[in-house]
Amino acid sequence: MRAFFLSLFLLPVCVACSTEGATPSPEETPSALLTEVATESFASGHGPGRATDIRAFRRSLVGFWRTKNFQRGAWVDLIWVMGKEKAWHAVIAYADEAMTIPLLRWDIVRAYRVDQRSPAFPDAYDITWTDRTSKLTAYVNNPALFASLGIDDCALQPNVPVDLAGSNCGAPLFPFRDCDLADFAELTSAGMTFGDPTEGDRCVSRPSRREAWTFARVPPSAELFRALDPRP
Repeated sequence: MRAFFLSLFLLPVCVACSTEGATPSPEETPSALLTEVATESFASGHGPGRATDIRAFRRSLVGFWRTKNFQRGAWVDLIWVMGKEKAWHAVIAYADEAMTIPLLRWDIVRAYRVDQRSPAFPDAYDITWTDRTSKLTAYVNNPALFASLGIDDCALQPNVPVDLAGSNCGAPLFPFRDCDLADFAELTSAGMTFGDPTEGDRCVSRPSRREAWTFARVPPSAELFRALDPRP
């Protein structure tokens, strides 16, 4: 019965999966992570809260996490699909509060490693990210917007994903880094919080403060999968 309901959730997004162009290894695609995490979410009752050891913390990270914020003149939907060893982060900016008019989207898949309990935050563990794939997609032709975000050198065209792995043209807001990225992840009753990505170079040092928002755990749903689709 669980498999039946899972197939219903995945159907709206999988029918739109693209097979064009070069693809990363199968286990590193957003589609693979979506299936892994949806299956794991059905099978477990993980909830945020202080983990007693590194294994419990790693298990508690797995799932869907989401928050919505108003940033830089746009309403932004931020979603993490956290697998056991890899994660997919989708950041989708909209022109309207109802989030019906998309402007821009950033998708990045990262491998991650949980290292040790954070010496700075009692409910956090230090983690290390490794960027695997990343794409930036514009839904409008707005050079002024692109310039204001520092992405005007990405040659964006509406509805055409741009691979960031070679040029890193999305930096600093939408970076792709060829290094081990130092970070931390904090789990509390409020949700999941990472380190502030604007605090220095994470290839060099670990953030010492939290980012500006916390992600709430959300269940797998057709609405969530519609927000994540189309995937690069």
